[in-house]
Amino acid sequence: MKETTLRNALRSSCTIACSFLTGITVLFSFISNETSLQVQNMTAVLSGCILGGINGSSAAGLFIMAGILGIPVFPGFESGFAAFTSENGGWLWGFFTGALVSGLIIKHPAPYEKAVPGTFIKAAAASAAGLAASYIPGLLWYLHSSGDSACDILKSHILYLNIQVAKTAVCTVLTVFLRPPAARLMYPGLESALKEQNELMEKLKTYNQKKHRRSEK
Repeated sequence: MKETTLRNALRSSCTIACSFLTGITVLFSFISNETSLQVQNMTAVLSGCILGGINGSSAAGLFIMAGILGIPVFPGFESGFAAFTSENGGWLWGFFTGALVSGLIIKHPAPYEKAVPGTFIKAAAASAAGLAASYIPGLLWYLHSSGDSACDILKSHILYLNIQVAKTAVCTVLTVFLRPPAARLMYPGLESALKEQNELMEKLKTYNQKKHRRSEK
């Protein structure tokens, strides 16, 4: 099971690394809490774009769990479950939805991917959709907790549209150049894939043999 164990370890390492990246960007809180929120929001979506829906949302989930458990990784170096019940708590859930949506659109990486125009368009669509999805929980929660009207909230956030365009562009470029090497690391080529498949088949065969022997006793 060497190949299977190695690949699982590499996939887990990539997920943890993306979660750590989202967490470490809390340092932008030294500039402002708003800056930290904007950057962490983008790195969460970037995780989905690079790793795909399952691994990307898992990275965002690890980040959220770390904050809930008391590690100060949320904007403003906040932590704990109380951060989710505050007026801005919905933005934190948006990290997960953004990573999930972007990853589901661009799908999990494949080892044959290259930085070609088609990849660029797909990465741009996934980045834009992921960033948009990441704001939905925050806007809904803010609407519920603040008492402001939906129009007032939309007017106040429309001013950040240029920032979202810039974030989409940055996320797209990073995805195009980081996704292919991540794909080769996480998912094997044909030879390694066949080896991993054979190992899994051998494990299944051994399990069935043991089960059969137990049933005979």
